[in-house]
Amino acid sequence: MFWVITYDVPVTHDKWREKLAKVLSDFGFFRIQYSVFVGDRTTNTTQACKLKIEAMLKAGFVPADVRFFPLCKSCEAGAIQVNNCNYKSVNAKTGVPSTVLIT
Repeated sequence: MFWVITYDVPVTHDKWREKLAKVLSDFGFFRIQYSVFVGDRTTNTTQACKLKIEAMLKAGFVPADVRFFPLCKSCEAGAIQVNNCNYKSVNAKTGVPSTVLIT
């Protein structure tokens, strides 16, 4: 299943933001914006990631909002990406940087 993960962590907890991003990367998700990650992962892998993040945030008493959104194949196929030619994004499936220009 394809997942979109977003998070909001207060600026006073920068250290935890970095740790959260590392956990998501370690579980195979790719950053597409500063606090948005995506990936085609199994539900079990995503659940394990969620549990690790919950434990980490509870241990540090970090006020955070982390959301996991599943996308079905048809929703994933219908996604539209718009950015300018100077912005490099990462292909969620391959991890390869790409530049997209829509005119």
